[in-house]
Amino acid sequence: MEKADVKNKREKWFMGRRLTIQKRGVALNDFDRVKLMLAKIKKTGIVRQELAKLKNDSQRFICFRASHYLTN
Repeated sequence: MEKADVKNKREKWFMGRRLTIQKRGVALNDFDRVKLMLAKIKKTGIVRQELAKLKNDSQRFICFRASHYLTN
């Protein structure tokens, strides 16, 4: 099995990665699950804030360009 490098091939394979993640999830206790949940919530909030900033900036740019064309 070591010659064939089965472990590394399994980790690269989609289902192998999925099984590894599932095993990690089963090993978590309640406190770890809560920490993971809070980390995901924080990450989602940060992503939403950055997306809102980008969306706002793009809207300002579009309005600026439109007003520029209307005045000329």
